[in-house]
Amino acid sequence: LQTPALALYALEALGTHGNPKEQPWRLMLYCDELVPGAALKVNNSRKTQAYYATILELAPVLRAHRETWIPLAFLRTPQVKMVVGGWTAIAYKLLRLMLAGTLSIVDAGVPLKLPGMRPRLFVFRFELIIGDSPALQQFWGTMGCNGNVPCSLTCLNVISSELAALPARGGYVDISCADRSKFVRATNENVWEKFDELEVQKPFHSNTNYKKLETAAGLHFVPNGVLAD
Repeated sequence: LQTPALALYALEALGTHGNPKEQPWRLMLYCDELVPGAALKVNNSRKTQAYYATILELAPVLRAHRETWIPLAFLRTPQVKMVVGGWTAIAYKLLRLMLAGTLSIVDAGVPLKLPGMRPRLFVFRFELIIGDSPALQQFWGTMGCNGNVPCSLTCLNVISSELAALPARGGYVDISCADRSKFVRATNENVWEKFDELEVQKPFHSNTNYKKLETAAGLHFVPNGVLAD
């Protein structure tokens, strides 16, 4: 934010929005998997998960430029197999490092030197994450289209087309439904309740039956993942 390419825009955002402790700047994360190297000779061993961030207080038009997306972390996909919990466990660690504790960007802030100003502390908070479906599934530990509830974090009554074809659907709607008035939004409490129920049920089921429970919930139970915190 204090680089020549962004400093003036950050200064403009500061003049418009301020940055008091009680109104921190909003952080938007972006995650995606990329494969460096020649496009016609793909080497999957080089697959890498990348995390970037930008600030929502910056002018919206700037988000189309890569200079406003700050690189946060990169990890080779093959290394993830050595991590218990996989991608969502890694995402959890990344969020904790940034957002939790007395030295975080939420509590301690980040010192920045903008043009014409003395260095000052800026504070931030996590607002949202964007990415394609596979990236978001990995981040949150959800099943996406592989689950009975494809949008398990936001929709309470939207189910897969295969499940919708069965009788006795009740108040559920197919994922292909275009009538938004029929959707019921899931609350944080709804998601946590499903996650907690998966934790309770785990000791009483075989791996095969437990996977069916995860499919029904649209969630993977990862005790060290993002949803577990």
